Amino acid sequence: MLMKVHLFVWALAILSTGLMAGLFFTWSNAVMPGIGKMDNTAFLGALKSMNKVILNPLFFLVFFGSVVLTLLTPFLAFKVVSKKVFTVLLVAGVVYLAGMFLVTVFGNIPLNRSLENSMLDQLTTEQLQDMREKIEAPWKRLNWIRTVSSLVAFLLLLISGYLQFNSE
Repeated sequence: MLMKVHLFVWALAILSTGLMAGLFFTWSNAVMPGIGKMDNTAFLGALKSMNKVILNPLFFLVFFGSVVLTLLTPFLAFKVVSKKVFTVLLVAGVVYLAGMFLVTVFGNIPLNRSLENSMLDQLTTEQLQDMREKIEAPWKRLNWIRTVSSLVAFLLLLISGYLQFNSE
C-alpha cells in the first residue's frame, strides 16, 4: 500500500512541478517580453492585472500542492527506493523549495505587492518610470530563477523515476 501511495504522490509531484515550470517559462519567454514592449503605464497596468488574476484557487492548488508533493515524495520513498533514488528525490525537493517557493515568497511577491499597492493613475511620468525600473528587471530575473529551478526539479523527479524503474 505504501508503494502505491508513494507512486501516486510521486506522479502528482512530477505533474505539478511540470505545470509550474511551464507557467514560469511562459511568463519568462512570452508574457514579460510581450508586455515589455508597452509604455510604462500599460506595462505596469498589465502586470498588475495579471498578478491579480493569477491568484485563483486552481493556481493556489498547483502552486502549494507542488511544494508539498515535491517535499513529501522523498519521505514516502525513504524505505521503498534505493539511496541513490532517495537522494535525487531529496535534491529535487530542496531545489524546488529554494528556487521556486522561497524566491516567489521573498522576491516576486514583494514586488507584486508594491505594484498592487500603487495608484498608477496618480503617478507622474517620472514615478511610473522609476516604478517600472524597480520592478521589471528584478521580477524577470527572479522569474528565470523560478523557471530554471522548477525545470531542474521536474527533470530530477523524472530521472529518479528512471533510476527506480530501470535499475538492475
